[in-house]
Amino acid sequence: MKRPVFFCTLVFIFGILLTDFITIFAPICLFLFCFFLILKLMTRREVWLKLALFPLLFIAGSWNVVLHQFCAADDVSRLPLHYFRLTGVVQSDPNLHLQGDNFATFTLEMLNVEGKTLSGEIFVVLAGKSRKTKQEKENIDTSVSYFPQYGDVIFLQGKLEIPKEASNPGNESFRESLEKRGIRRTLKTRNREDWHLLSDESSGVSGWVSAALKTRHALLNSLRTHFSPVHAAVLGGILLGAQGDLSPQLAESFKITGTSHLLSTAGLHIGILVAMLFWALPKLGVSRRYACLLILIFLAFFVFVAGGRPAVVRACLMSGLVIGGYLLEREPNWLNMISISALILLLMRPAHLYEFGFQVTFATVITLVALSPFLMKPLHFLERKAAKEKGVKRLGLRLVLYVAGCFLLSVGAQIGSFGSIVVRENQVSLLSPFANAMLVPLIPLFYLLSLLFLLTLPIAPLNSVLVATLKGSLSVLIAVVQGWANTGVGTLIFPILPGWFPFLYYGVLWGALFLLSDFGILQKEREKMLIERAEA
Repeated sequence: MKRPVFFCTLVFIFGILLTDFITIFAPICLFLFCFFLILKLMTRREVWLKLALFPLLFIAGSWNVVLHQFCAADDVSRLPLHYFRLTGVVQSDPNLHLQGDNFATFTLEMLNVEGKTLSGEIFVVLAGKSRKTKQEKENIDTSVSYFPQYGDVIFLQGKLEIPKEASNPGNESFRESLEKRGIRRTLKTRNREDWHLLSDESSGVSGWVSAALKTRHALLNSLRTHFSPVHAAVLGGILLGAQGDLSPQLAESFKITGTSHLLSTAGLHIGILVAMLFWALPKLGVSRRYACLLILIFLAFFVFVAGGRPAVVRACLMSGLVIGGYLLEREPNWLNMISISALILLLMRPAHLYEFGFQVTFATVITLVALSPFLMKPLHFLERKAAKEKGVKRLGLRLVLYVAGCFLLSVGAQIGSFGSIVVRENQVSLLSPFANAMLVPLIPLFYLLSLLFLLTLPIAPLNSVLVATLKGSLSVLIAVVQGWANTGVGTLIFPILPGWFPFLYYGVLWGALFLLSDFGILQKEREKMLIERAEA
C-alpha cells in the first residue's frame, strides 16, 4: 500500500470528525478488524494486517476526543456561573473590534481563580471601553497594542457563562463550535478597569515556557524601541508571527495581496532559520552532528517564542524529523513527515482539527508536496541552463530561477489553500502569485539583517546602520504591498459554500495529483526497464 502513514492519519481524522456517531461506527469497526484478521490468518498476506489497522485508528481518533472532553477535577468548567477574579495566559491572537464597542476576543489558558490553581481554557470578550470621564477616556490608547497579545499573562474579573446556543435551528451553535475546541465557558469583562496585564514575575508562569515568552516580549520591545510602530509591527510579524500591532488598514492590504502568510511564522520562516543555522554552525567549528542537536533544541524553544501556533509546530516538527533522518542517515519522505506532524498535534489536542490555522497549513503543505513533481520541471530546465553559462549571465539565470521558484511556490500555495480559504472568507486574492514572487525573496534578507541588528545592539554606530537598512527594506516591502493592493484588481468573490466543499475539493485535487504522480513514476520505471533490456 502506497502512502500508508498519510492514509492512517486520514482515518484518524475521520474518527475525530465522526465522534458523535461512535456508538454506530464502533461495532462496524470491530467487525472489520476481526474480519481482516481472519483473512490474514487464512491467506497469510500482510495486506490484510495493514487494513486491520484502519478500523482501530478510526476508533482511536474518536476515543482521543472523548478523553480530551473529559473534564479534570480542577477544570474551570466545574466552577459555578458566578463572578470571579482570575489569571491566565492569552493562547490566541486577539480578534480585535476597534470600532463601536471597542473590544477583543481570544482564548485564555487558566492559571488560577481566586488564588486557586485551575486548568482548562475559556473564551474571553475583553472590553476596551472605560468607565472614566470623557476627558480621561481621550487619554486612553485605543490602538491595537492597547489590548493584550499572544503569550501575555492577564488578570481579569467577570462572570463565567455557558456559551450561547444557535439562534437558527440546524446551524452549528457558538457553544458547539467552542466545545469542539475543548472550551466550555466564556467570560466578558464590563469595562477597561476589569483587567490588566501582569509582569513575568507575578504571572505564575515558570520554566521553559516562561523563558520563551520573556524572549518573545524582549524581542518585540526591542523592535518597538528602535523602529516606528508600522515598521516594528511588520518586522515583528515576519520574525515571530506577532501581528497584534499591525494597523487594520495595513493588515487589509496584506490580505488583499495574499501576503498575510509572510507575517505568520510558518514553514517558509522555519526553513530559512534552519538553513542559516546549518550554514553558520559548521563555520563556527561545530560538527554536523552537534549542529543538528543544537538546531533541535533551538526549534523546541522557538515553538513557544513564535507563538506555538499549529503552523509553527508543524514546521518545527517537520524540520525536527528531517534533522532526525539526517542523523540516522535516512532520506526524508515529506508526505510521511507531514502526516506524522498532524498525528502528533491531533493526539495532543484533537480540537486543532477545527482551527482554521491547522486546516489551511496542512492542506497547503500536502498540496505543495503533491504538486512538487510538476512544479519542479520548469525549474530543473532553468537550473540546467544556468549550469552551462558563466559569469553575469549565469548569475542572472540564477536570479530568474529564484524568482520563478517563489512564483511557482505561491501558485501551489494558492491552489492548496483555496479549499479552506474560500469557505471561510468567501474570497480569494488574485494578486497573490505576483506579489509573493516579489516579496518572498526578501524574507531571508530580513532574518539576516535582524540577527545582525540584535547582535550589534551594544555597538551603537554599526547598529544604527543596520536599523537604517532595515527601515529602508521594510519601507520597500510595505510600498510593494500597498501598491499591489491599490491596483484595483483585488479579490475574487465567491458565494457562501457548504462546509463539505473542502472535503470534495481536496479529495479530487489530491487524488488526481497522486494518480498523475504514480503514473509518471510507473512510466519512468517502464522506460528504465526497457533500456536495461535493450542493453542486455
